[in-house]
Amino acid sequence: MLGLKGIIEVIAKDLEERLPKQRATQRRKLSELVGGVLICQTPNLMELSNVLDRPTQSAEARYNYVERFLKESSGSYKRSDGSLW
Repeated sequence: MLGLKGIIEVIAKDLEERLPKQRATQRRKLSELVGGVLICQTPNLMELSNVLDRPTQSAEARYNYVERFLKESSGSYKRSDGSLW
């Protein structure tokens, strides 16, 4: 059974294969968010932010991180052949 870090590693490896031209930081952040959704099994951003292992001082800061990343990157993930997932 994989924990959160194991799931994130598997997702990151898959994203690297699918999105080789995508920035590494975006792939890492996306893999963290997807892994968190799989662990907490809810689309609730507050619950998701509590699952993530982010070095922040408050729950509100973690929530803002998740919300900001989702707003910035919506629609910017394409496969190497140009098609969306």
